[in-house]
Amino acid sequence: MPFGSMSRPSLALGLLKSELASIGVVAHVEDFALDFADLIGEESYLYLSDQAPPALLAGDWVFAECLFGRDPARDAAYERLAGAAAFPDELDALLVARSQAEGFLARCVESVDWRAYDAVGFTTTFAQNVASLALARRVKERAPAAAIVLGGANCEGEMGLALHRAFPFVDLVCTGEADLAFPRVLRESGDPAGIPGVVARRGGTSVCSSLSPDRVRDLDELPYPDYADFFARSGPRRRVVVMETARGCWWGDKHHCTFCGIDFPEKYRSKSPERALAELVALRDAYDAPAFVMTDEILDLRYLRDFVPWLAELDEPVSVFYETKANLSKAQLRLLADAGIRQIQPGIESFGTGVLRLMDKGVSAVQNVQLLKWCEELGIEARWNVLYGVPGEDEAEYAAAAATAASLRHLRPPQGCGPVRLDRFSPYFADPAAFGLVNVRPSAAYRLVYDLPEEALAGLAYYFDFEFADGRDPLRYTAALREQVIGWADGYRPGGLAYRDDGEALTIVDSRGARPHERELTGWRRDVYLYCDEARPPARVERLAAERGAGAGELRRFVAALLEAGWLLELDGRLVALAVCAGAAQPSKSEAALAEAGPR
Repeated sequence: MPFGSMSRPSLALGLLKSELASIGVVAHVEDFALDFADLIGEESYLYLSDQAPPALLAGDWVFAECLFGRDPARDAAYERLAGAAAFPDELDALLVARSQAEGFLARCVESVDWRAYDAVGFTTTFAQNVASLALARRVKERAPAAAIVLGGANCEGEMGLALHRAFPFVDLVCTGEADLAFPRVLRESGDPAGIPGVVARRGGTSVCSSLSPDRVRDLDELPYPDYADFFARSGPRRRVVVMETARGCWWGDKHHCTFCGIDFPEKYRSKSPERALAELVALRDAYDAPAFVMTDEILDLRYLRDFVPWLAELDEPVSVFYETKANLSKAQLRLLADAGIRQIQPGIESFGTGVLRLMDKGVSAVQNVQLLKWCEELGIEARWNVLYGVPGEDEAEYAAAAATAASLRHLRPPQGCGPVRLDRFSPYFADPAAFGLVNVRPSAAYRLVYDLPEEALAGLAYYFDFEFADGRDPLRYTAALREQVIGWADGYRPGGLAYRDDGEALTIVDSRGARPHERELTGWRRDVYLYCDEARPPARVERLAAERGAGAGELRRFVAALLEAGWLLELDGRLVALAVCAGAAQPSKSEAALAEAGPR
């Protein structure tokens, strides 16, 4: 249902369809999200599905009247809340979408013979909840004998139990991974409440044996997802395949990032590289799909030894998206680029190392900077955001972060800049007092979308509002950074700071300002700049310069001039060159030699 992706199929439904086929159950997938996107226009749909602030629950509010009935006072309050968080045109899109919701649901009901089915399942993640519930109620009225089943991220743990309690027309809820639980529900004749991860109803009471389902241990045992229904409906305009090569987060197994609201009940699991490649090729060929979105929370670094190089050797290359950490080396990034992994989400989040430590990110600010530069150079699109308002952060770090951002406008800007959320399953949620967070309650939009008691809202909510125990206001001390990010997004021009190197002379061309200028570096100056392609401690730069015949005073003046010009950045006690190698596809011999020969 809306507001699932209009550009790619649901991995959950594709997997479940294949898993059911293996036990002789015939299933069909209905992608009504595509119909709603056509109805309200793709631009409006993309805003509501991908760009509206998640805690605003904009997509859910579109269908709230269809589920709970008309409430002018609550709707007016929601419109005021949305108006404060959105531009006027986007608020208009929200209202237009809502005006189409009831008619859309009526067409959904009439388009399928619901009585022909024993069960009707809804996958619900993020803003799919209310639309799914609104149609589920109508389907139950049309086909009382059909079991209504909900699953997906909105049903994780206690959220699934709360949904089941609040909506009596929902027969079953699968909490967590349903690969094993849902087929058992359809195959076995006993009480479904005895299946781990399944919530059922006994005498009007929601019951379950466990909110934690049995999980697939060996991901190679999973079938290939079946996307035939989606692509038959979407047509040739959308050929993006969703695939997974792993579940969980190997970093989260050791360090759960403090703001991360993803539950990691199982240790990290990944498919064998042979299975991953075979599945990718099969899906590419089956659906004539040149682009893949991997749902993995994090790239398995072991894939750099085999799976990633194998992608580079495919007879028909594909474009791939992965989530990664930001501490990748340039050589690792080049492997990704050569393999067609040209879009990554590296989880940058901040240019303050102290803030990153508070988040438990396991990277430094200077690593974030060099990753952005290398991505620009290698043609990799890094999708990332800036977060602020991290509990315990030092205000002073944001003045420095603003200055850092000002020097990076030739690199791909963040997609957004906003406060850290308090999400269910995050360490912040598990122990808010330990992080100095008080008055934790479901985000304000829940009361304006769901006509439910507070207890029910507390159970089904994923986003929460809070205050800082020390009364701090991050908006006050992050103004300079937020202004820089806005200017960065508005003024980004690829190639604004680049260099050419012919092996003897390195020429830096700076076209970021109104008056472009350039400078040629030769001898030890060229060597120093190439050496700082990777962030280096000043002491090692001094040693390299001395080996190349530079005096200490000469080096200081040279470094000072580059810092003033914005061609070099000093961060975390290291120096990193900011100019991007123009047209770099492979490392130059000089760059590779300096990386190996320079002091470490």
